[in-house]
Amino acid sequence: MLKLEKQLLNSINEQGALTFEAYMQQCLYHEDYGYYANNQAEIGKSGDFSTSISIGCLFGQLLAERIHQLWLTLPEPQQAWSIFEIGAFHGQLALDILNHLQITYPNCYKTCNYTIFEPFAKLQEHQQSTLHEHSIVNWIQETQHTTNQAKQGIILSNELFDALAVERLIYQNQKWQLIGINSLDNQLVQNTLSISSSPYASDIKSYLLNIDFKPTEGYELEFNPHINSMCQNMSSLIQDGHQLHIDYGFAQSELLHPERNQGTLQAYHQHKVVTNYLSMSGQTDLSCHINFTQLKQAIESQGWTPSLFIDQSAYLTINAKSWFTKISMPPTQSQQELIKQFSTLTHPSIMGKKFWVLEATCGNILTSKDPFKSLNKLNYLE
Repeated sequence: MLKLEKQLLNSINEQGALTFEAYMQQCLYHEDYGYYANNQAEIGKSGDFSTSISIGCLFGQLLAERIHQLWLTLPEPQQAWSIFEIGAFHGQLALDILNHLQITYPNCYKTCNYTIFEPFAKLQEHQQSTLHEHSIVNWIQETQHTTNQAKQGIILSNELFDALAVERLIYQNQKWQLIGINSLDNQLVQNTLSISSSPYASDIKSYLLNIDFKPTEGYELEFNPHINSMCQNMSSLIQDGHQLHIDYGFAQSELLHPERNQGTLQAYHQHKVVTNYLSMSGQTDLSCHINFTQLKQAIESQGWTPSLFIDQSAYLTINAKSWFTKISMPPTQSQQELIKQFSTLTHPSIMGKKFWVLEATCGNILTSKDPFKSLNKLNYLE
C-alpha cells in the first residue's frame, strides 16, 4: 500500500470521509508524498504528460517576445521591473525566457528582476539548479514577501490553475451533492456528501446558480475554490503592468453545458489515462479544465482589466513574426527542429486550440498597437 494512501485511510477512519478537494490537495501537495510537492512529477516523453514547455525552448522564446512587447508599455521601462512567475515547476520556462531576453533584448534583461513564487522546498531546489546562471532570479514562498521588488512588471503563469484542487459535484435524486472519498475494506472509495461538508459551501452554491439548464441524473462538474484567492494574492504584486496566464479550459458557456456531463477531471501516469486513480494516490497527475470566465471575473474583482483571450495557436503565431524573418532557405538543422516545435505548439489538433491565453492590465500602461485586435475572443467570457 502506498504511504499516502495509508495516511489518507487513517485520516478517514479517525475523522470521516474527505471532500474531493481535500483528497486532491493531499495527492498533489502533501509535503512528503504529494505528486508535485515531492518533486516526483516528470514531463515530456519519459514522464507522465507533455506540456508546451517540454516540446522545446521555442515556447519560452516566443513568450519572451511578448514579454518584451509588454515591457515597452511599462511607465518606466528603463527602470527596474519584475517578472513574477507563479508555479514555475522545474524552472525550464524561466530559463528559456531569460536566455532569449539576455541574448535578444539585453536592455530589457539587465533591468529585470525575475521572482518565482514557490512554496515547496524540493521544487525550489530543482529550479535553483536549472537557473543557476541567471543571477537576476530570486524566490519567495509567500506573495506578501515582495516589499523590495519593483512594482511595475508582469505576472506570469503556465498551467497553474488546472493543477489547483477542486471540489467535484454530482446531480443525484434532483439535487447536487459533493463527490467525496471514503474507506471500504481498507481501500479508498468514492461516495457522496452534502455540500455543507465543504468549507467552500457558500461559494459552491453561488457557482451552481450559473447553470441555466436542467442537469441530467448523474451529471458531474468541478468547482475550483482557489481561483479567487490565488488571483487576490498575485494581483497585489504589481501596481503597473500585465498578467499573462496560459492554461487549458473553456469559457463558462462551454464548460457548464448539458453535453459536458462527466466533468473534466483527468488523471495521467506515463502518458496514459488512469481510471482508478484512488489506487495510485500521489502517483498520478490530477487536473481539471479551468473556467476562464471564472478566472476573468476573479482578476476583474482585484481591479485589473482583462485585455486579451486568444487560443495558443494564434498567440504564438503572431509572437513569432520576428522569428519567421530569421529562418534561412533552406532552413538549417537547428531551425528545422524549431519549426517542428512550432508546428506542435500551434497545430489545432495537438496544442494550438487546447490552450488559451488570458491577459490583463492595471495601473499606468502606455498605449501601443494591438497585434491581436482582430483575433481577441474576450467576448466569449461574458
